[in-house]
Amino acid sequence: MKKTTLLILTVAAVMAFGCKSKKKESASEGSKNLKAASASIKTELGFEPSIMVSVNMKSAKKSQLWEMFKGQALSEISKKNECFKAALDSAEGAVIIADKMVKKGKKSDPESGYVAIIGVDGKAIMECAEKKEKDKVSKGKLNGQDAWIVKDDGENNFVFISGKNIAMVSEKLSKKVTPGKGTLGKIDVANMIGSKTITLKVSGVQGEDVESVNGYIDITSGVNANLEVGFSSEDQVKGMMKKYEGMKAQAPQMPIPGIADILKNINVSAKGKVINAKVSLTDKHVAIIVNLAKSFGGGLK
Repeated sequence: MKKTTLLILTVAAVMAFGCKSKKKESASEGSKNLKAASASIKTELGFEPSIMVSVNMKSAKKSQLWEMFKGQALSEISKKNECFKAALDSAEGAVIIADKMVKKGKKSDPESGYVAIIGVDGKAIMECAEKKEKDKVSKGKLNGQDAWIVKDDGENNFVFISGKNIAMVSEKLSKKVTPGKGTLGKIDVANMIGSKTITLKVSGVQGEDVESVNGYIDITSGVNANLEVGFSSEDQVKGMMKKYEGMKAQAPQMPIPGIADILKNINVSAKGKVINAKVSLTDKHVAIIVNLAKSFGGGLK
């Protein structure tokens, strides 16, 4: 399950250049679409998801920056799963729902989860996967209904389709999700996708400095974001705030054109173990950051 989750997150991250914000919203207001859905999901799964992420792909793809990074996105997706590449143009959104994050070695991964993509030809994707990954993908049943079984890291995950939507559920949650039944079985998740490019509601992360993230990232004409990030201790927050204030004070002396102005448009505050970051950058600011990342080998081409 985790490789597929990482694939969707890769798509989300690279596609995070879209969806203009019409008005400022608090971090909690920005993720209200996920909070509203969590109650019904709790009824189906028997627990309230610790991780809920929505990606508005349809609006993201309207941005000029998406055109700049589309080639790179296709390349990254092809490396992970070539069969998803053809679906990129039609995809309208994605939703990730998962149980708590569990520390496994040096990394944290969801213990179990559900991933849905809307607006794609799921049948074509899976027929492609059957041909290209015969040792991992095969037809099967999920609670008596047609599905595909996908082997991943020793676990059997289940993929099923509903109209132009496709979903994958981990083996641990498979008994609670039946194709054609309930919100998750019907892949009726469009209402979880808000107007923001990426919306996050994450809590209960174990063994990491960051324990929770709540809010949104909204990018098309510049960058607008409002995130509340919860840490495991107040000392961590104090240390991060000290570094932030130091960097902000040194910005006027940094030999990077525009960096001081960029930091003026990033407001970071702290209360207890929570840091609130509000970002409001222009396209010009974004161009500076992208070029800076390229010069330092930040994975951008």
